[in-house]
Amino acid sequence: MLTNDDLRKIGDLIDERLEIKLEEKLETKLEEKLERKFEEKLAPIKKDIQTLKKSDKAIRKDLKVILRYLDRERAIHDRRITRIEDHLHLAPLE
Repeated sequence: MLTNDDLRKIGDLIDERLEIKLEEKLETKLEEKLERKFEEKLAPIKKDIQTLKKSDKAIRKDLKVILRYLDRERAIHDRRITRIEDHLHLAPLE
């Protein structure tokens, strides 16, 4: 037959196991809730980053086009200046 001391020990053991299970469930729930909140807060930031990446890509593309144009123009002007210097018998400026 179980004594009061045995019953108390069984009760303490059950309480201890229940507390551990509750702590685990509470921790899991808190982690899930925190993760949801974190994602909610990060969603607009992620969207802004994507927009900035697209803008950066467009700016880089425009810059390449501009540089290609300026390189061509410089080459044209260099040839023209060389022809003018030759025609006027001028020494090139370096």
